[in-house]
Amino acid sequence: MPLNQAKPHHGHAAEYQTAGFPFVYQHGADMADLRIEFPYVTQWICVTAPSADAAIAFKVSQSDEAGDAMRFVIPQNSMMVLPIKCIDLYVDSNAQTDVTVMAGLTNVKRSDFPDISALEGVSFVKVAAGNGAIGTVTPA
Repeated sequence: MPLNQAKPHHGHAAEYQTAGFPFVYQHGADMADLRIEFPYVTQWICVTAPSADAAIAFKVSQSDEAGDAMRFVIPQNSMMVLPIKCIDLYVDSNAQTDVTVMAGLTNVKRSDFPDISALEGVSFVKVAAGNGAIGTVTPA
């Protein structure tokens, strides 16, 4: 008889110590802030950008007037593996059609992942230039 078996949770280390279920996505067309919804929480993500730089973000409309402060750029002809827990990824393929997103998925359901959209670094970022005051950049 099981004694309150713990269910998979985004904070359980065991979920991230074992190999993840494979997830591969290639749209085959321009991905302009295309939202990729993972069915489970990711253990890691890998983005390849063979033809041109690609940008990823964890919230829609990450563009800002200071130069995409909350986007992460994957350089052309590269592959980056990022050990990141997330349930959504927004990809801008810079008008290219060969950007591929791969991920290792845990057993944690996307509905069990907390809403991180209002966190600093996801919704906004604090920036400072030189000795000036720190300002907040919020996407449009």
